[in-house]
Amino acid sequence: MAWLRRRWGRLAVLVLAASGVLWLAWSRRRMASVDFGPGLPETFLSGLSLPFDPPEELVYVFGWNDLAAARLELTTRREGGDLLVEYTVRSLPIVQSLWTMEASGRTRIDSTGLRPLDSVFESRSGDRTTSYATSFDWSAGRATVVKRKVRKGRTREKTRAIGVGLDAACAFLALRAAGPGRSVRVVQGEDAYQVTVVDEGRRPMETSAGTVEALQLAVGVRKLEEAAGAADFSSARVWLHPETRVPLRLEAQAAIGSFYAQWAEAPATE
Repeated sequence: MAWLRRRWGRLAVLVLAASGVLWLAWSRRRMASVDFGPGLPETFLSGLSLPFDPPEELVYVFGWNDLAAARLELTTRREGGDLLVEYTVRSLPIVQSLWTMEASGRTRIDSTGLRPLDSVFESRSGDRTTSYATSFDWSAGRATVVKRKVRKGRTREKTRAIGVGLDAACAFLALRAAGPGRSVRVVQGEDAYQVTVVDEGRRPMETSAGTVEALQLAVGVRKLEEAAGAADFSSARVWLHPETRVPLRLEAQAAIGSFYAQWAEAPATE
């Protein structure tokens, strides 16, 4: 089940951004391509205001083909003049006989422009730990990524410079603050993606507080620096609360089934 462990480990990270963008980068090669038309110019967001006042705590359950597999807990709070987003992801006990995984991360964000300043992400599975430490230099337009792998007491490390962009946690906040009609660059680990958000109107959705007219968005993701012929977008749909713009649900279709992330309005009982 090593393949399942690897793929779900990536999915755990990707849920965060596709609730701002995340798991799309993981699942895009298994998803049907969608033509979003000419790519919108890449823009970076500034002067945005969040539709909520930190601190905020959110919990998501996500899985595959209606099988709940993992739980994500995310907090956003102010620290000095910055925003700090911290999150953890763990597999649920019901699936731990098939695979176990644990991941965590934190991103420090400039609260004025909603741009990431630095971030750390770490995933753990068995005797293997992989971490990415990223620093963002917006004046130089570059991000520096330090990847570190530890397995059976042996450590491998490498450093790579890539073009600057939003990271997953920052994309999560930017989606909520900016809404549709944007195309931005998102970096995750050593890879970069163009993410485009399209407004698809509203639809009724049931929550514990009653029915809300959720905002329905199509989110397209295209990996950058790919060979010609691989430029189509993979896509998913996200539904946001109309006031706080909390992502209520994410759905993506793939050849091996459907993936989802669901907002848990109260802590789930394990």
